[in-house]
Amino acid sequence: MSTIYPTLPSMRPAVLTVLHRTTYRYTTLVETAQHLATIRPVSTPAQEVLQHAERIEPEPSYLHSRVDTFGNEVVYFALDTQHEVLEVTSETTVRLRARWARFDPEATHPWENVAAVTQYRAGAPYVPETEFCFASPYIAPHALLGTYALESFAPGTPVAQGAIDLMHRIHEEFDYHQTTTEFDTQALRAFKLRSGVCSAPMPRMHGCRSGVLRSAGSISIRPTT
Repeated sequence: MSTIYPTLPSMRPAVLTVLHRTTYRYTTLVETAQHLATIRPVSTPAQEVLQHAERIEPEPSYLHSRVDTFGNEVVYFALDTQHEVLEVTSETTVRLRARWARFDPEATHPWENVAAVTQYRAGAPYVPETEFCFASPYIAPHALLGTYALESFAPGTPVAQGAIDLMHRIHEEFDYHQTTTEFDTQALRAFKLRSGVCSAPMPRMHGCRSGVLRSAGSISIRPTT
């Protein structure tokens, strides 16, 4: 691995305002629709939400929110008026604080140890990280992903060091193209294309990471209708 990890400078708190707008233009008139949206940022020790506002047009007839298993606030809204365009706008102001100032990738556990902990064993205590080892509708297991990832995980490599190296490789070796992939493009297809939109690297990263674990034995909006 050739990745160099510079000493992280101390970061003073910074205030950042983000305006995010998603627009759907339909080819036919939509009479009713239901949507899920993750547009509300989460407050954490590293990210303090100072202000948040959102606007949905047309105005929903029903709106409800819940916190999912990962701590994200998910908004569900329904539309019962005819529309050809849906626009969701969110504006958020956050205060950011240093998150990784004392983090040392080389001090993390060897990746083989982490992979062993995520193995299923009857009667073993629950490990939350095992949720990231399984397949999903868009990220199916494939040897090609695991083989690519293993180049970053030589025997004994600290797990965070390998993950960072893999992240840099994906950034350097894959191209950004707005029209190559869609939000529902399978990870393997995006991997083979070696290009995609801004959301494409995450499924590739997850698929590669899952492949590594198995080799040891082991702001989005989604229409629901």
